[in-house]
Amino acid sequence: MVKIENDYILHLEDNIGDQVIFQEIFEENKLHNVELVQAENGEKGYSILSDFGKPPLIIILDINMPVMNGLEFLMKIKSDSDLKRIPCIMLTSSASKRDVLASYEHSANAYLIKGLQLEDYRKNMTALINFWLGVNVAPIMVF
Repeated sequence: MVKIENDYILHLEDNIGDQVIFQEIFEENKLHNVELVQAENGEKGYSILSDFGKPPLIIILDINMPVMNGLEFLMKIKSDSDLKRIPCIMLTSSASKRDVLASYEHSANAYLIKGLQLEDYRKNMTALINFWLGVNVAPIMVF
């Protein structure tokens, strides 16, 4: 078990290339004492939540992942009274109306499309990090 001393965000993404790009963008926009923890599916992400013993500031998750996909993970988190307040942001390449509606129906806090071009992805991720970690007051900050 890894011990997290600082606040952290949890990023669930099965595509290793997208993990690396997100890591780079996170490092470029990193706030003091906020760590990035990544996992390749919802099952591992849920395990991390149990192991760390403290909730992340936000959870950023892809929809299409193996084992436990993003929607299944979202439903599990939002039905848990201890975890349901954690902001969950869907980050996916899917622009499907069905995926957007399903995400919000299961209490996603935001739905972002990665963007097909690297520059669009960078711009969207920078905006996400700046808002959710810079401007927004996360529930964990209130305690």
